[in-house]
Amino acid sequence: MLPENRLNQLEHLLKGSSFKELQKAALTLMDFYKQTGAKPQLVTRQEHLAYAIFRMPATCAALGSIFRSILEQLPHFFPLSVCDLGAGPGTAGLALETVFEGTVPITCFERDSSFIEIGKQFLPQAQWKQQDIDHFQAGSEKFDLVVASYVLGEVQPDTFENVVKQAWVATRGLFVIAEPGTPQGYATILKCRKLLLSWGGTIVAPCPHQKDCPLEGSDWCHFSARLGRSRLHRLIKGGTLGYEDEKFSYLVVSKEPFIPQIPYSRILREPKKCDKGIELALCCPDGTAKLRKFTMSEKSLFKLVKKLNWGDVLPDDLKKAIVEVRKERQPE
Repeated sequence: MLPENRLNQLEHLLKGSSFKELQKAALTLMDFYKQTGAKPQLVTRQEHLAYAIFRMPATCAALGSIFRSILEQLPHFFPLSVCDLGAGPGTAGLALETVFEGTVPITCFERDSSFIEIGKQFLPQAQWKQQDIDHFQAGSEKFDLVVASYVLGEVQPDTFENVVKQAWVATRGLFVIAEPGTPQGYATILKCRKLLLSWGGTIVAPCPHQKDCPLEGSDWCHFSARLGRSRLHRLIKGGTLGYEDEKFSYLVVSKEPFIPQIPYSRILREPKKCDKGIELALCCPDGTAKLRKFTMSEKSLFKLVKKLNWGDVLPDDLKKAIVEVRKERQPE
């Protein structure tokens, strides 16, 4: 969920708008998004506000999860310059502020003037540039972090490779790509993955290896971020639950060579309880995907594993991990 001060800002932007019209617009846009996974064409200010209400919190939660996965592998990383391609109303900037606990210098490229107007309310310190990313060209400025969030899947096929290339050229440190957690969204991630590896990039997350994706058939790599719904969020979506789950696929690629400090496997699905144990679907550093069962008889190991969730990492050296957990529990 967006921080309270940001929710207050969003509610302030709604003053003077008809709630019924906002809700009608939101429900129409939600239906389109569910059917296609793509951002609908927005025309009126109310449509832009409705989209911001039902998508900003979810996108912020997904990006927050992705940025935390970066710190998991690179605990000292802090971007001093950020480029956000297809910035929308500035959601990536809000997620960065939350995860990195402070204002991060950011340049936002967005073609929609209404989103820029809304985004300036949230990120007044950002540099906003009105531009369609289909025509993005990297300049002389390089960025510690380049973000392309829920946007590359909408790029025209004939310009796709060039857009990814220009984003990569603009990258000095890390390039983050996020897409809907659908087979189509992951297909976009796979295309980017193949290109970036061929250009010398190194994957930081979520993959624990640089080899071909081992998932086959109807399976695809995606994750889930749970977010609390504010009262406004529930009302505008007509929902009753106090939370929702945002499914997303992502890729973090480094311009510099990257080797994990601790070799690990990534949990690809919700851990499954089975007879006297837990079964994990893992993507492993040797480039394979496999199921691994942990039983209660393994005691210390089982205690460690049962705390893990979908998307978490499982250290390869489990004995060392158990020792570290025990050390953390010891009183000073």
